[in-house]
Amino acid sequence: MAWFGTFIESLLPNYVAAFLPSREMVETVAILWLFLAFLVGRWCLRRAKGRRNVVLPIAMIAVSLLGLLVGTVWLVKITVPTQLAAQTPDVSKPAFDIGGSGNVTASNIKLCGEMTVVKTQPGSSGSMQLNDFTGIASNTKCSFPPPTEATKGLSNRELKQRIATLCEALDALQKGVDDQISPRLNFEQRRALDRHREDVFKSHYLEQAMELNNALAARVGWIDIPDLKPNEKNEIKAQSWSTLTREGRATMIFGKPRGLNPVIGVSNYLKFIAEKLPE
Repeated sequence: MAWFGTFIESLLPNYVAAFLPSREMVETVAILWLFLAFLVGRWCLRRAKGRRNVVLPIAMIAVSLLGLLVGTVWLVKITVPTQLAAQTPDVSKPAFDIGGSGNVTASNIKLCGEMTVVKTQPGSSGSMQLNDFTGIASNTKCSFPPPTEATKGLSNRELKQRIATLCEALDALQKGVDDQISPRLNFEQRRALDRHREDVFKSHYLEQAMELNNALAARVGWIDIPDLKPNEKNEIKAQSWSTLTREGRATMIFGKPRGLNPVIGVSNYLKFIAEKLPE
């Protein structure tokens, strides 16, 4: 019956609502007022004399009964299913769902945490080939390799400076690709640019990025990535940042490019984690 609380709170002044401990308290008060209106209406109806005097009591009774009825229906249809849903255990969804008699061919599968990669269902058929798959289970904190001896001796300031230098190089690599993008490029030409960017990233920057990330992780631990970029007013950009940053973290976990743009993803991720490192 959350609508009772919402309605009553909208009628109350701010200084009165401030003393209410919770919305549940407001809902209780609303129910009591409706019940009181019913009792007052019934009392007035008994003492009323003449047809004119019974209009108000009857109206009070009708309104209170209607409010109680609507509240009861809302409680049954909304509150009870919500409570039942809260008791249902949270089961992670499988990455792929195929038929019960299907054939699955898999190779080079890397996972962080416990998760179902392929789920089969009886009574149907299907098949798939799964190669080079990586996955991170929900609510899982993955571990990183220990830092190298070279990075252990770096101060926080020196580590942040190296990360900033690497991120500048990654951003420059991405800008070089962006400068070549044109509406006149066909699909194959665009794919060639993406492959070139990924090849340069793997050969020149991936190992260094992982080394610096391992040093960071040893000092700040696991940092959750928010669903939206902090202080970004454009919701689309905020969501895009979050997706790319998570893909950058996956690249660091599994040691190979993950996502549509691992260059920007890794750059975003390292910048975000480096902000958590004290001077």
